Amino acid sequence: MHHLVHSSIIACAHPQRRKQQKRKAMLCGIILLCVFLGIPSLGWAQVYRPLQMVRPVAVGPAGSGLDANNRVYRAYPGIEYNIHADAIGGRWPYTYSLTNAPSGMTIEAGPCATIGPSCTAGTIRWTPSATGTYGPITVTVRDLNGNTVTGTWSITVTNRIGADGFCFLDAIAGNDTTGTGSLNAPYRTLARAHSSCGARSILYFKNGTYIFSRSIFDQRGDRVEWPESVRGVIWIAFPGHNPIIDFEADGSRTNLFFVNMQGANIWLDGLEIRRVHSQGFRFLNRVNLYGVVVRRITAVDLLEGADGENSAFFMWTTCADCTSKFDTVQNSSFSNILSQACALKIYAVENGIFETSTYANYTVANEAILAIKGGLLPNETVRANVMTDRINTGIGGNMTNFSGEIYHNLVIQSTTPDSANGTLTLGVALVHPLNVVRVYRNTFVGQVNISWLQSTNGPYYFDYNVIVNNGGSAGRCPQRLSCYSSTSGHDKIVMGQNLQGSLSDGIVGTNGQLQGSYRTQWLGLRGYELSWTSGASDSIPPVPPSNLQIVF
Repeated sequence: MHHLVHSSIIACAHPQRRKQQKRKAMLCGIILLCVFLGIPSLGWAQVYRPLQMVRPVAVGPAGSGLDANNRVYRAYPGIEYNIHADAIGGRWPYTYSLTNAPSGMTIEAGPCATIGPSCTAGTIRWTPSATGTYGPITVTVRDLNGNTVTGTWSITVTNRIGADGFCFLDAIAGNDTTGTGSLNAPYRTLARAHSSCGARSILYFKNGTYIFSRSIFDQRGDRVEWPESVRGVIWIAFPGHNPIIDFEADGSRTNLFFVNMQGANIWLDGLEIRRVHSQGFRFLNRVNLYGVVVRRITAVDLLEGADGENSAFFMWTTCADCTSKFDTVQNSSFSNILSQACALKIYAVENGIFETSTYANYTVANEAILAIKGGLLPNETVRANVMTDRINTGIGGNMTNFSGEIYHNLVIQSTTPDSANGTLTLGVALVHPLNVVRVYRNTFVGQVNISWLQSTNGPYYFDYNVIVNNGGSAGRCPQRLSCYSSTSGHDKIVMGQNLQGSLSDGIVGTNGQLQGSYRTQWLGLRGYELSWTSGASDSIPPVPPSNLQIVF
């Protein structure tokens, strides 16, 4: 049988803070009264982080603005300008609108009807016809509770070629000898782009396969240096084209190099990345703490990794006192990841957004496919991802000082889940205590693990999830969760109104979707699924009056 655990009842039994006891008692009294009167329970109010705009915003300090050379401020006449309006917090999914937009600019209003890369609400598209400065433009993001935030920015349209402008590559029709890097005379190779596109340039890639010539490797021979101070770190697929960046790994230990990108405006968009040996792109000491954008990427074949070698398609380097802000990975897919490797390995990112992407077909061992290692006050958002066909941890990592929100994700561990790993593992190793983590509206088919739990960690809130597995570790650990290497602090795990059961209960199908009577009753209320097209309500039970709302 499945189990619905009401967090309001748990809250009455396990008050977290003395100053909240009176408010919790009042709420419990209301719920008990509702029970006796036959009135539906108010439920437990989901606590959301404050809604905050990320991009586009005006030029300003990292964390509140963007560098003046950021992609959001720059466009080329006649070529589609395509960015995404990003926000964190509030109640997702969002809806979007534009004010004072130039003629022809549109935004996909939303909200998203599903999760994964097809969730593209918030995409801004515009094809400028002439050079000039356009704006200020305002984008408004509205959450499901009606809260709004705005971002205001202007766009400079220029046909400048080279440093501080644009550079075009065409692996089929380009020419490194006669080309100038212009739209009509593109370069052919990455080697020519490396030497000639110039500092802070935006590189547009047309069709074809691009490889890294040994001539541009550094003296150690294991990396290609690509700093924004002398090269362009904004790489975008030319609209309608499918450029391939091929690292040429073949499964042997010959091509071990990676690309070291450094700068305030790193932005990789629309590219296909193939045959990476151990690391593809390494983001090194993000200048001035501005965030990286990885968007609409298809990454296939990460052919070798080893525990401790930080193997990943994209790897953010550690930096104890220089976390970058609002790094974002969205609308991407990662597949065929072998050995002890990850799709993403993330250090030193604050308020990162890892969303609307798919992860599939791995034989990973001893790593999380989305490995969040942490930094100073990371406060990450992990939402609307799909992770399937795997045998190890989906979302995890050592999670140094990790805090944040994990919601609307579908993680299927495997046909026969492995109890030693998990769909979600909070705190793989005890490095530093984890802070407040809110896990809600996910579907986890497989183990959900809490490692190295101590009284100094958390609290961890699990609300409105679907959790299906063959049982947890029992003892003081909440039902359907597994607590490893934990001797104290079990009361810091707060379980809300989750739909929980065994693999044989028939709660979800092989695709992770609710089925049968569970779908009729709980679609849009428990688990990752949205219900905009089904006619069912997609809402969390009503929030109690403001004077009763519990804030952790």
